Amino acid sequence: MGEKTTIAELKNIMVKVQVPMEDYTVIQPGLIIGGITTAKNTEVLTKLGVTHIINCAYDPTGKGNFIYVDTNEDYYIQRDFKCIYLGVRAADTARFNISKFFYSVADFIDNAIKDNGIVYVHCYMAISRSAVLVIAYYMIKHDMTLKEAVIFLRKKREIFPNDGFLVQLMELDEELRNQKS
Repeated sequence: MGEKTTIAELKNIMVKVQVPMEDYTVIQPGLIIGGITTAKNTEVLTKLGVTHIINCAYDPTGKGNFIYVDTNEDYYIQRDFKCIYLGVRAADTARFNISKFFYSVADFIDNAIKDNGIVYVHCYMAISRSAVLVIAYYMIKHDMTLKEAVIFLRKKREIFPNDGFLVQLMELDEELRNQKS
């Protein structure tokens, strides 16, 4: 089955992280990861063909701040942008339990892509919260190990999840490995 991945190994894969040059990155057909600028630009979302949006920095009040993004479902309704929306209220802190969203987000992405949809997964800068949930998707739905999923995503985009999120991904990796045995 292979050895457990360590935080040090994961950080080594993500070495030399800087803010991504582009606000969004197409990861595969049907899956785009990005930040707040694209999330708030319905013209760009329309050009990209986005049908589903996951806001990993969801603020139910719709106000937003430096932690949360103010693109709730009403934001898109008011702009006449039709999409299937999922809000994930996740703080980008090491103590936040983002793992409670791993399976529901993976299912949402998987179902959208199977229905020929295009999913835009975003948080503020798309380097931590959205990256972690996309990594979990690849682990759960594409049978990748944590290390494989991090390498795969890192080849496409600069990412740097916080240590607490990495620990939760390590726990998911162990859980999935145990299910195989």
